[in-house]
Amino acid sequence: MAITHRGVLGLVVDTNYVTVSTTDRVAMTSGVSSDLITFEIWGPLLNGASVHIVDRDVLLSPREFARHLSVHGVTVMSVAAAVVNHGAYLEPLAEVPTLRTLHFGGEAGSPASARALLEAGLRASLLHTYGPTETTMLATFARLTEVRPDRIRLPIGYPVSATEVYVMDEWLRPLPPGMPGEICVAGDRLARGYLGRPALTAERFCPNPVPGRAGQLMYRTGDLGRLLADGQLEVLGRSDRQVKIRGFRVEPAEVEQALVDAPQVAQATVVARADEGPLRLIGYVTAMPGERVSVHKLREELSRRLPGYLVPSALVVLPELPLTASGKVDQRALPPPPDESSLAGARLHHPLDPRERTVASAMAELLGLPAVGRDDNFFALGGHSLLAVQLVDVLHRRGLDVPMVRLLAHPTVAGLARVDGPIATEQPVLVLVHGGGGGVGAYVSLLAEVRDRYRCVLVEAREARGLSVTALAAGYVEQVRAELSGPVAAFAGWSVGGLVALEMARQWQRESGTRAPVLMVDTWPGAPPEAGRGNALASFVYDLATSAGVRPPALPDGEADPGRALAAVLDELRPLPGFGRLDVDQLVERFALFRALSEAVTAHRPHPYDGPVTLVEAAGSPSKETLWAPLCPALRATTLPGDHYTVLRESAPALADIGAALLARPDVP
Repeated sequence: MAITHRGVLGLVVDTNYVTVSTTDRVAMTSGVSSDLITFEIWGPLLNGASVHIVDRDVLLSPREFARHLSVHGVTVMSVAAAVVNHGAYLEPLAEVPTLRTLHFGGEAGSPASARALLEAGLRASLLHTYGPTETTMLATFARLTEVRPDRIRLPIGYPVSATEVYVMDEWLRPLPPGMPGEICVAGDRLARGYLGRPALTAERFCPNPVPGRAGQLMYRTGDLGRLLADGQLEVLGRSDRQVKIRGFRVEPAEVEQALVDAPQVAQATVVARADEGPLRLIGYVTAMPGERVSVHKLREELSRRLPGYLVPSALVVLPELPLTASGKVDQRALPPPPDESSLAGARLHHPLDPRERTVASAMAELLGLPAVGRDDNFFALGGHSLLAVQLVDVLHRRGLDVPMVRLLAHPTVAGLARVDGPIATEQPVLVLVHGGGGGVGAYVSLLAEVRDRYRCVLVEAREARGLSVTALAAGYVEQVRAELSGPVAAFAGWSVGGLVALEMARQWQRESGTRAPVLMVDTWPGAPPEAGRGNALASFVYDLATSAGVRPPALPDGEADPGRALAAVLDELRPLPGFGRLDVDQLVERFALFRALSEAVTAHRPHPYDGPVTLVEAAGSPSKETLWAPLCPALRATTLPGDHYTVLRESAPALADIGAALLARPDVP
C-alpha cells in the first residue's frame, strides 16, 4: 500500500476529530501489522506527545488493562471495535480517570456496548470511526454522547479533515439520503494505490466523477452505506460479504447486529458455511459477564426481529471469539456447528400422520435438510417464493393439493397438512392481491415482517382468460367473503394487484357501505408504459427473472412458439436457485395466466374511489402520484427504497408498518 506522508500528516495534525498535545500519553495496543498503529505511533510523535506501549498479555485482561492505563496516565487511545464490543471491557474502561479520548473502529461497533459504556460513566469522549487502510486509516468519525435503545447500527458520522465521502450508485452517481449505495472516499489523504498491482489500483482508485473535482482520485471502498437525515453516514455492510441463501441476498453484518443487541450477548459474528449441503448462515456468540446464552431463547428473539431467511440455521456459543493479531474476528478459526445447534436438531417435533409426513419430506427435500419438524416454518428454514412454487407442485404430485395462499398463510408442516374451513379471527384483516403473474409469492418478505400483528388473506389468480379487472375483483370479493367470518379491514396489492385491490374496495363499498383503506405498491392506473414495448412473452420472461433477482435471459431469435421459446429460456434458468424443478408445462401455464392478466389490465380504466388510499412508490421507478390523484381524492403517497421488483423485499419492514397503520383506522361509512 502506497501511503503518503501527506496522508499521515492529515490523519494526526490539525484534525477535526481529535487533538493530541505535548501533555498527552497515547496508548499503543495494536500489533505492527495493523493500520491502527499509524495513529498510535505518528499521532503522539508528530504532536510532541509520548507513546505508551501496552503488552498484549495486559490487553487480554480487561481489569489489568484498565488498571495499567490508569497507573500510566494514558489520555488518548484507539482500539479495535472488538475491544469495545466485548462486554468484559466496558466497566473497567469507564473507570479509567485519565482517559479523555477513546475511539474505536476497524469493524462495526455494537450500539448496545457503546450505550453500556456511556451509561457506566465513561469520562472520555467516545468516537466511532470508519476508514479502510486506503484512506490512511480514517475517513469518518461519529462522536457518541448517547445511543438510543432502538438504534440498530452506530453511525460512522462525518468526514475527517481533508476528506470527502460520498454514497454512490453502480454508475457512480451520488445518492440522496436514505438510499443505500457504495461508500466512496476522495481527498488529499488517499493512498496512491497498491504497490506493484496496477490492475487492482485502476479498479479501486478511479477519477472522481463529482463536478468540480476534475483530476482528483476517488477510492471505491466496496462498503455499502447510506446518508442519514442529519448528514451522518451509516455502514450497511460489505458488498463482497453479501451471500445468497436460498434465493435471498443476505448481509451477515445485519444479522451480527441483531445478535449483539440481545442483552445476554457480548460479541457475535455470522458466517455462511456449506460444510455438508447448501450454503447456510451460522451465528457465533459469546455471553456477557455473568450471563448464560440460551440458544433457544436467542433464536426466538431473532425470529421476532428478523425475517425468517436472516435467522441463522445454527447458533454456537463460544467462550470467546478467535481474533487475529490486528484484533479482528478470525473467521477461519471458527469451529463447525454441532448437530444439536441446527434448526432441525434436538427440538424436532416429528410429524404425526401421513399428511404431515408427506409435507415434511417434501419440504426437507427442497430445502436440503436432513429432517423437518411439524412446527418448523418453511420460510424460517430458508424457503423463498420460487421454492414455494416448487413445494406446491411437489405436494400436488404426491397427492396433496395445497394452494399457494395456504402455504404463505400457514407455512409450517402442521399448518399445511391441516384441513379446515373458513377463517375466524378477531385480528384486523389485510387482503393481499396477486401481482401481474397471478401468484402471491412476492409477498414472502412482507409476511415475515407482519408476523402476528394482523391477519393477511392472500388472493391468487387461477383463471383470467376473457375476464376483465372488474369481473376478477367481483370474484375475489366473493371468495374473501366465503373465507372470512369477520369484516375485511383493508385491501392491498403490488403492481397489478394494487389496481385489482382498488376495484375490490370500490365494490366492497357498494355492497357494504364502508370505505375500506387501500394500499397500492408501485401500481400504475392501467398498463405500465413498458407494457407496450416488445411482446407479451418477452415481458413475461423479464418479469419472471427480475422478480427472482436474476438477469433475464434472451429469447431465441425467430422462435414464434411459446412452448419452444420457454424451453430454451428454462435451459438457461435451470442452474439458478429455485428454477431447478420447474418444467416447461408449468412455465407455459404461468405465461398464459400472465398474458390474460396483462390483457385485462390494458383494457381496464379505473373508477374513482373516495376512500383512504395509500400509494407506495418505489424510489427506482417513475412517480405515479399525479396520475392517481384525480381518481383518489384521499390519496396519500410515500416513497420507499427499491425498484419495482425489489421494493417488497427491500422495504418489507416499512410496508408491514404501513399495513398496520391502515388497519388501525376504522372503515369510513
